[in-house]
Amino acid sequence: MIFSSLGFIFVFLPFVFVIYQLLSLVNHNFLKNIWLVISSLFFYYLGNERDLWWLLSSVIVNYIFAYCIDYTEKRINGYRSISPEELYGLNCLDYPINQLLRR
Repeated sequence: MIFSSLGFIFVFLPFVFVIYQLLSLVNHNFLKNIWLVISSLFFYYLGNERDLWWLLSSVIVNYIFAYCIDYTEKRINGYRSISPEELYGLNCLDYPINQLLRR
């Protein structure tokens, strides 16, 4: 399925949009985000199921990097920050974050 196909425009997109708007009535951002992630993964699965694993692995790696960056920014305002070598060298993934705080 591609973005310009009739199935996407008249079936998939309206279905996803209606469910998203119904979740907006509940005013729960987490559920809306989960819905968009699941529907997006399903859309890409319909396009090419072989490449879905690459997409999922990319999402997981990017989430880990974002978590490390967020953790670093929080530590800069505190008493210790993570050096760029630790962040970009993936050292923050080698051992638990508690050990980073003990140094």
